[in-house]
Amino acid sequence: MGARARLSPHGSFLPALLVHGLADRLRGRRARANARWGFIHAPAPSGKRLWIQAGAGRTALRLAVATARALREKRLDVQLVLTFEEEHPDLLEPLAGLARTGWGFAPCDHPRAVRRVLARLEPLGVICVGAPPRPNLAAALHARSHLLVIAAPAGECAPERVYPAMEAQAMGWPSATPLAPRADLLTLLTVAQVDPNFAALVAPGGAPLWWWHGDDPAAARDFADRFRADMPDSILFVSGGAAAAAGPALRLSQWDRAPLPPGIRVCVDEPRWLPAVASCVRAAHLAASDRETLWQALAGGSAVSCGHAAALPVAELAAAAPALADATDVLRRWREYRDNPIAARAAGDAARRAFWQERRRAAEVSTELLDRVFEWN
Repeated sequence: MGARARLSPHGSFLPALLVHGLADRLRGRRARANARWGFIHAPAPSGKRLWIQAGAGRTALRLAVATARALREKRLDVQLVLTFEEEHPDLLEPLAGLARTGWGFAPCDHPRAVRRVLARLEPLGVICVGAPPRPNLAAALHARSHLLVIAAPAGECAPERVYPAMEAQAMGWPSATPLAPRADLLTLLTVAQVDPNFAALVAPGGAPLWWWHGDDPAAARDFADRFRADMPDSILFVSGGAAAAAGPALRLSQWDRAPLPPGIRVCVDEPRWLPAVASCVRAAHLAASDRETLWQALAGGSAVSCGHAAALPVAELAAAAPALADATDVLRRWREYRDNPIAARAAGDAARRAFWQERRRAAEVSTELLDRVFEWN
């Protein structure tokens, strides 16, 4: 067990769990401390239950919530329990009002907590999203409940079926593992149709719009400075963890809908703006590996490039989102697109076709997943 796993608030190392529990109680997070040890309440005292467990991160929780909503429509006879390792209230809002559905913090993997939560929930099936079940839970579920794993790397478990989102996930599982066709179900949640008025509001004069996404502050500053020197008549949107490091910029959340002057940098500080940005820029460069942002960029229909081909969910996307090594290559490509709008449009069309191909594949896999769960008794 690595040091990170030992110190996890959801692992099985007792000293770390006690420290996390004490910290939660001192901060008034009693519900989280109790849930860690399996004190989880079902939506109703009896009945068939499905337990959906989300791994860490916003992407896993977003996909888990969407899975819960889809299952609620497919199976009205079961209770749904969704647990998460990280709370993101904005992502949990779609669960409000769902009948016979409960959600809360996840238990840890200590044997005592695992026994307690399984005794309380008695799940007909467990669906792990974004991460496989940890070892003690996996062992307890063996031959006891149905188990599906969605968009997760390989783990120490024997699931009924695995639904990989990336080639690396599919290749990591043992050869005997039942694998569904690789497909990223996140594409079903991607906003694919956007009101085109955003571009007209931002730049009614027709200034070219561009988008850079990344998490490295130094790279963000360097790119923004070089962009300003190379393309002073354009507008640059910057998003990702390093957006604020790109220098003085207008925060999109504070934009008053007034036209923006050429040369300005715009910090995309709220994810809800990304679909509009993706649909109006001439090209986007994704320096950071982020599946949600990648699919949104491709769906927007702009020319897309990435920082590293290894970050792509599937190798075939390299044609639609080629890897560009550094800022020099990105700006050279962007100048080509600026001077040749037809080439930019052709690259954008290829990106959008790649997105829709993946979305159609994901729709087929999602149907198979829901049909499988429908047959559980």
